[in-house]
Amino acid sequence: MKIAIPSLCLALLLNGCTTTEIVTEYREVVVKPPASDLTLCLQPFDSPPATYGEAVERDPLWFASWKECANKIQRLRTFYGFPNALPNTGE
Repeated sequence: MKIAIPSLCLALLLNGCTTTEIVTEYREVVVKPPASDLTLCLQPFDSPPATYGEAVERDPLWFASWKECANKIQRLRTFYGFPNALPNTGE
């Protein structure tokens, strides 16, 4: 009996120290698009071609550059939840 009373008092004291208060913490998480999509679209050449042949050789590079820039814009539109932009087909 002598052991039961102190242990009962100890149990009551320990229960009195606990709390049932729930603390909710909110954190703001900023989601950013990939850094590769935020770079500038660069022009492959900054001077006009000297000859017609040089212009023809540059065409695939220009096309690839424009395509990559359009892909960056499309990926950003998708990231931010905008609908896909359809090419201008005149319809």
